[in-house]
Amino acid sequence: MGGRNTVVIQLDINVDATGPLHGSITNVHRMLRDRGTGQILGDVTNSGSFPYFGNTPCRVYDPLLLYGHENLSSVPLFRGNDPLGFQRRPAILSVDVTIVDTSGGTWTISKSVAWELLAAPTPRAPVNTTVRQNDPASGCAFDSAHGYGLVLDLSWDPPAGHPPITHYVVDMFDGAGRRVSSFLTSDPDTAAHGKRIVLCNTHIEAGAERGATWTITECLGNCAVESDFSVATFDFQSCRDAGVPACQP
Repeated sequence: MGGRNTVVIQLDINVDATGPLHGSITNVHRMLRDRGTGQILGDVTNSGSFPYFGNTPCRVYDPLLLYGHENLSSVPLFRGNDPLGFQRRPAILSVDVTIVDTSGGTWTISKSVAWELLAAPTPRAPVNTTVRQNDPASGCAFDSAHGYGLVLDLSWDPPAGHPPITHYVVDMFDGAGRRVSSFLTSDPDTAAHGKRIVLCNTHIEAGAERGATWTITECLGNCAVESDFSVATFDFQSCRDAGVPACQP
């Protein structure tokens, strides 16, 4: 998978014979160029053949040669999700597939794909505010050390353009950078009504209340395409100063 400064993409490239003459893929050439400047960001050639492994022991076969059809996204040697040096700017990926048929003829087929960085969601709350600890609204049983725990009501706006989002991934960190909570929601409409996080038997330690953050990213499909992170900063009220009775951190 690509890092947070790259695009994560799953290419779906099919190669089909148009008649009874079949062949074998000898190489796949991928070149990524910056769309504005033409700069080459990545240039990779994978040499074939690209066999499949059947459901019987030790069976290896060439699907294009045997059946006249091959899906390159299923080939382990062809890393369709390689970010290829993508730099958060619009780019064009060109893919050239070379085939040698059974009569010795050479064919090349080409495909171009536009690469964009998927815009991230926009956090709405909590942002630059103070969140209470030891809040009875959590519904947690009172604990002498943690009080009533933590309750956060998160909300955000989906990215412009309404891409077909299938997942949101949210992480929360205290002011010392320690992860407090992490969750994935498979409800693409979560942003419309927000998300409540309730953490019982938990409090933010003294000294880590200020500069807490929560981050959000979204996925398309089975996270085959993933956006960059959006980060929101907020503070927690001191656990000892919040709630009646007080917690004793």
